[in-house]
Amino acid sequence: MRSRLLSGLAFLLILAIAGLQQLPATAAPTPARVTRVAAPAVYPPYAITGETVALYGKLPKTVIRVVKLETFDADRNAWVFDQQQRVPRSGRYAFRASLTQPESLWRVRAPAARGEQRRWPALLSRVTFIDTLGQNGEMHGEAVQRRDGVVVSASFAPHRPGRSVSFSMTTADGVTRLVGTAEQDAAGTAWLRVPPPPYGLATFTASASPANGVPAFTTPEFTIRVVPTHQPDVVAHRGGAGPGYPENTMPAFRRSVELGVDALETDTQLTSDGEWVLMHDVDLRRTTDAATLFPDRESYAVSAFTLAEIRRLTVGGAAGVGVPTLREFLAYVTSASTPAYVESKTLAPEAAKSLVSLIDDFPALVKPTVGDLLEIDSFTPSFGIAMNSEDPDIDLGYLSVGVPPTTSVPWADSLLIDYASWTAEKVASAKSAGKRVVAFTVNPDTILWQMADLDVDAIITDVPAQARLALRGV
Repeated sequence: MRSRLLSGLAFLLILAIAGLQQLPATAAPTPARVTRVAAPAVYPPYAITGETVALYGKLPKTVIRVVKLETFDADRNAWVFDQQQRVPRSGRYAFRASLTQPESLWRVRAPAARGEQRRWPALLSRVTFIDTLGQNGEMHGEAVQRRDGVVVSASFAPHRPGRSVSFSMTTADGVTRLVGTAEQDAAGTAWLRVPPPPYGLATFTASASPANGVPAFTTPEFTIRVVPTHQPDVVAHRGGAGPGYPENTMPAFRRSVELGVDALETDTQLTSDGEWVLMHDVDLRRTTDAATLFPDRESYAVSAFTLAEIRRLTVGGAAGVGVPTLREFLAYVTSASTPAYVESKTLAPEAAKSLVSLIDDFPALVKPTVGDLLEIDSFTPSFGIAMNSEDPDIDLGYLSVGVPPTTSVPWADSLLIDYASWTAEKVASAKSAGKRVVAFTVNPDTILWQMADLDVDAIITDVPAQARLALRGV
C-alpha cells in the first residue's frame, strides 16, 4: 500500500514538471545577457576642444558584428548614437570623434550576435570621460645682439609634435611680416632663427596652424630689443642734464653714475681769481641767476667773476644747486671711479700750468692701475700741446668738427669729432694711428646705432639713459 502511494506521487510530480516545460516562453521572461567590457581609450590623451580624437579598444574575440559608439547628451539626459562600424573577429575597433564640448562621455555598445555554433551576448563598455583643454602658448627670446640674428621659440600646450607654427615679426618701423615656419618638437616647442632685424624693438607672435579639427592659435606678443654687437662707451654730455638735474652740476653727475653711464663729460674755465669752475658757456646768464644777483655788471663772463661771487649763484633754477669747482668734480670721479672727459674752455697756453697743478692733486686719475680716468680735451691744438709739455702722462683729446689728419695732432690720445664726420674709413684710420675714437653729440637712436656700427669707442650724448637702452637694452 505504501509503495503504491509513493509511486503515484512520483508520477504526479513528473506530470507537473512536464506541464511547466510546455508553458509559453512569455510567461517567464529571462533577462538578456550583457557582458561588460573595458572603456575605450583616447588618443591623444590630452585633447583640445574641437579636436578629432581616436576612441579605440578591443572586444572579446567574436564573430563579425556591428559596434556602435554612443555619447551622453546632457540636455536629453540620455545616451545617443554617434556612429557605428563593423568589427572583425579580432574585436579591435577604432572610431574618430570630434570633441565639440569641453566635457563629454563616451561608450561603445554591440548587440547580441549569433554565430554558426553559438550565441554571442551583447556587449557594453564602461564609460570614458574626456575633459578637453583650451590651447595655450607663449613666446620666448632675449635681448640680443644683431650679428647672428635672433633666435625665438614658441611653446604650446597641449603639445602636438609636428604641428606647423608660423612666426611673424613687427619691427620698429611698424611693418609686420612672416619670418618663417617651424614644427613643434616632442615637447611642443617650435624654434626659429630670424635673420638680423633692424635695431630697436622687435615684436614676435607665433601661430600654430589648424590641424585635426583644432583651430589656429596665436601666442601673446613677445617683444625683444635688438642691440648692436659693438658697444661703445656712453658718455653723459655736460653730466647728463635733466629736469631737476641742471647741466654740469653735482646732482646731474651723481644721477648719471647711478644710471650706469660709462663716463662723464663736463666743461671747465677759470674765474677772475684763477679758480677752475664747471661751466659750458662763457656767459653765466643762460644757466644761472647771475643777472638777478648782479644786475649792474658790465660783463657776465665767467672770467669776470670771482669764485666767491660764483658760489652765490643758483644753476638752472634748482634751489640749493650751485656751480661746482673742478676740484670738487675730480674728487667725486675719483671716489666713484668714473672716467671723465673735461673740456677746457680757457685756452690760453699759460692756463695749462694751472690745470696740471690741480690735476696733480689727484694722481689716481692719471696713473691708475688700468687706464686713465681723466682726459683733458680742447678745440685748440696749442692748448693741447701746452698740456702735453707740462705733463705727458695726462690723456688729451682733440675736439673738432671734421676729422683732421692724425699726423697733425700727435699729442692727442683721442679724437672727439662730430658724428656726421665719421666714416668707416676714417674710424679705421684713426684707430690704426692709436687714437681713441669719440663721436659727439649723439642723441637719436638711429645715429647711436650708426656710430656703433662704425665701431667708435665712445659716444657723447645728452640722453645717456636712452642711449644705454638703445645700445644695450638696459
